[in-house]
Amino acid sequence: MVPRQHCPPLNDTGLSILHFHTLDARPPETMDAADGFQKRYSNIDELAADAKPLLTAQAHGYYSSGSDNEWTLRENSEALSRYRLLPRMCIDVSVVDTSTVLLGQKLSAPILFAPMAQQRLCHPLGELAMARAAAAAGLPYVLSTMATSSIQEVAEAVQLPDHSSSSSSTSSSSQGAAPSRLSPASAAAGTDPCLWFQVYVMKRRDVTEWMVREVHRLGFKALVVTVDAPRLGHREVDDRNKFSLPPHLSLKNLEALTKAAGGTGDVQSSGSKFGKHFSDLFDQAVCWDTIAWLKSIAPLPLLIKGVLAPDDARRAVELGVDGIILSNHGGRQLNYAPAAVDMLPACAAAVQGRVPLLVDGGISRGTDVLKCLALGASAVLVGRPLLWALTLGGQKGVEEAIGMLKSELELSMALLGTCRLPPNPISNPAGVVAYGGRLPPARRLIVSGLTATAVALGGNFLGVTSTLLALDGGKLAASTNLDVLVPVNGSRRCLDTGNGFTFLYPAKWLADQTLYRRYAERIEREAALDPPSLRRERARRQGVPEPAAAFGPAGSTGEENISVVVAPIRPGFSLQKMGAPEEAAARFLRETVAPEGSGRTAQLLGAGSRRDASGELYYQQEFTVQSKRFSRRNLSVLAARNGLLYTLNCQSSTERWASNEAAFRKAAASFAILNSGAATADFPDAL
Repeated sequence: MVPRQHCPPLNDTGLSILHFHTLDARPPETMDAADGFQKRYSNIDELAADAKPLLTAQAHGYYSSGSDNEWTLRENSEALSRYRLLPRMCIDVSVVDTSTVLLGQKLSAPILFAPMAQQRLCHPLGELAMARAAAAAGLPYVLSTMATSSIQEVAEAVQLPDHSSSSSSTSSSSQGAAPSRLSPASAAAGTDPCLWFQVYVMKRRDVTEWMVREVHRLGFKALVVTVDAPRLGHREVDDRNKFSLPPHLSLKNLEALTKAAGGTGDVQSSGSKFGKHFSDLFDQAVCWDTIAWLKSIAPLPLLIKGVLAPDDARRAVELGVDGIILSNHGGRQLNYAPAAVDMLPACAAAVQGRVPLLVDGGISRGTDVLKCLALGASAVLVGRPLLWALTLGGQKGVEEAIGMLKSELELSMALLGTCRLPPNPISNPAGVVAYGGRLPPARRLIVSGLTATAVALGGNFLGVTSTLLALDGGKLAASTNLDVLVPVNGSRRCLDTGNGFTFLYPAKWLADQTLYRRYAERIEREAALDPPSLRRERARRQGVPEPAAAFGPAGSTGEENISVVVAPIRPGFSLQKMGAPEEAAARFLRETVAPEGSGRTAQLLGAGSRRDASGELYYQQEFTVQSKRFSRRNLSVLAARNGLLYTLNCQSSTERWASNEAAFRKAAASFAILNSGAATADFPDAL
């Protein structure tokens, strides 16, 4: 059977003409009855190749391309492939439930239909068919501002109730909106349709306000504001194709803005007319104050989409958003932006469960969904594969595609060893997923600051293990080192058998991966055939010792941290030779922390000593350090063994000390050196 062609005929100029809604065409309301895939597919990745010949070059290029050389577009899929899932055995998975709850709405799976523009380019019913498929699947559909169907048409397509007392706002589309009805599958299942609306902030704020009020009136459940597109990215494929919206289609939600909102024939541009036109319409002055303005318009849950940096996620929560969608816009905005999945652990740590995190970009498998949940997401958004499904099979094609994805998720959950998903993100990512790729490039370290430590052993799915180990106050975990794998009472253990020390740190703090990068670089340097650089070796050995371990809050700049420095000392050195604890602390501040001429001042707040069960002596000192640029408070513990001086340092700004004090004192009390520590001869090679 030859697949039904959506590709329009050519006129005498060789240009494609779209006639989806001409008088001699089949009525749109009957077209989806014959839809559905014309062949069997094993997964939704297979849809793209068959969809391409059914689309014009302009339409396919618009849907499939990314910005510049499309590095970020490719990275979205490649990043997901670098994570590994760790299955657990002998668990009853005879019944697996993929449902979850998001913003008070029960979903059949933690999957949303991502906002995608101009869907009638690939199917006559466009957004209407997509919204019905989402309703039939029991999943949220996010309608784009740039839709080729109006807000009211989509609401009518899934029979959302009109919340207004007037019926004056009726559809006047010249494209022939389909009658209001649920798809048979949705009606049979009694599905409660869940529509969200994605909004761009326009220079004409009154138009943006009208759209927000309209979706609230029509019963939409949430508002998503996209913040990563003050201008459209440099989409080279669209420029080459001179992409513009065909004259028979318009961006229905922006017709109130200008009569030319959907038609770009009058736009003067050597490249994409569409891109030039709408870069002119977008408000490039959108800032954090805009969030408060949007929240004031309508009482809808507000999510912010396009965030990648942990500090931005933290700021959004402080401003009262109800959810965050981590996204690089499908690789279509800033090229070389990181994949959103790579930023999940750091952003999850920054948000600390206060609002749900969602993520998109490259997700096309059930295992992709599980990886995102394990790394801190509450749900995912799927985009391009559903466009290909719409192109190939209309509403039924989308239903089949989302059914394949949900089936993969259900099977993957069973094989992973879990039969249900929590309403919140999976509590301990390390028990489920491990980073399996190469060390991240310096670019990612610069962007994320601190990233999650990958642990490939142990499990704490849903936090059950942590709860059990905390019942005896953590004694069993401490004696067996289980708290290295599983957080207990809010802390996790750092155990460095190479250097020979251990301590507890806050479970949500992350390791400084820069240290491990340098360690890996040293290993590679030693294994290389090239002779070492004598200059580099001298510089490394004469420099100040780097921390052997360092932990801090995700996305921070290092102002707050717990670190351990291991440095060689002369033979015969002992803490007692430094004098009493107070004397040693005063000398340390005078000679090391704030020497004369350094521009720093230090004040000793207290000093003391303790011995552990093996009789090892530790000096403890607490002090403040100030300069023109900062004011910090520190808690340090020193110990000496095997020709090495071990220094644990807990540091934060003076303003943040109260928030960190309990964790710092717990770390100081738990700090211990081990018999396995390296000798001076091995220093500083061992991390």
